[in-house]
Amino acid sequence: MTSNADPYFHAKNLTVRFPAPSNISKSETEIGGQIVKTGFRREVLAVDDVSFELKAGDALGLIGRNGSGKTTLLKTLAGIYTPAGGRTEYRGALGNALATNVGFRAERSGRYNIKLKAIIAGRSRKQVPDLIEDVESFAGLGHFLDMPMHTYSAGMRARLAFGLATAFRYDILLLDEWLGAGDKRMQEKAAERMSNFVAASSITVLASHSANLLTRVCNLGLVLLHGKAVFFGPIEDALSFYKENSH
Repeated sequence: MTSNADPYFHAKNLTVRFPAPSNISKSETEIGGQIVKTGFRREVLAVDDVSFELKAGDALGLIGRNGSGKTTLLKTLAGIYTPAGGRTEYRGALGNALATNVGFRAERSGRYNIKLKAIIAGRSRKQVPDLIEDVESFAGLGHFLDMPMHTYSAGMRARLAFGLATAFRYDILLLDEWLGAGDKRMQEKAAERMSNFVAASSITVLASHSANLLTRVCNLGLVLLHGKAVFFGPIEDALSFYKENSH
């Protein structure tokens, strides 16, 4: 269910810290956040005072090398991580496709897990058959949909998880690296499904290494370096900034 008022999403001075081993030096590493000393403890400053504002119609691309803080920021925006400082404010139904493989019961069938996830997400029993048909059509698992998930290959699990994660619609959508699971045909299906998923939401925050995907989906870009926002602006300018400063 979506809200009547226009959605918005504000991140205000978000800071996330993780404990670090005492033998790590107080410096910036090649990847990851800055190592800082807080009292007698050393910590990784994974997200460093990040702020941005999004309104209905905005799609923000998070840009940066592996370890730059993209996933940590997304999980903080989703409420999975509690920030050490700062806060988020938003209006609208917030959803995410993060950690898509979490929460499945491996001893039960794929069909059972779709039903379970749908009920947990607040869908009525009348909506479940259509949801199953949608996910089944995308994942293409055939008779395996009625077999225990522990019999699935990693690719089969990924296809089911991705199909289910993209079966719901939200006002505000948080995504970490769209999934191109399987062969070329499956990758094309995943790309089309992801595009439709993003188009159905009012605000999107997407982390990806694909410049083509970010250009197609996003109008804004946020470049992260060692957990700190170093550029925020139009997506083309953000990608140019990243290209010029990523070496």
